[in-house]
Amino acid sequence: ILNFTVRGDLLADSEVNTFGPNGYIKRFVVMGNLDGTVHTDGHIGILDIRGDLTGSLADPQPLGQMLADLLRERGAEAILAEMDE
Repeated sequence: ILNFTVRGDLLADSEVNTFGPNGYIKRFVVMGNLDGTVHTDGHIGILDIRGDLTGSLADPQPLGQMLADLLRERGAEAILAEMDE
């Protein structure tokens, strides 16, 4: 998706999803509140929310970075041990 603009609110029961290796949103704009869900398998280039953000965003790049930080901080063995409990 190159450009996606919502000219109002993205309501709580709304979802925007992109899947697969090309699941990329170049520019995502919400002119009002983002109360719904935005999920991408790729990433979001520019995110512009002009109201409140009370919904959820799932962009794997920040999630992957958090996981990498956790692995560096605690080591893979400790994480795997916790999963086995």
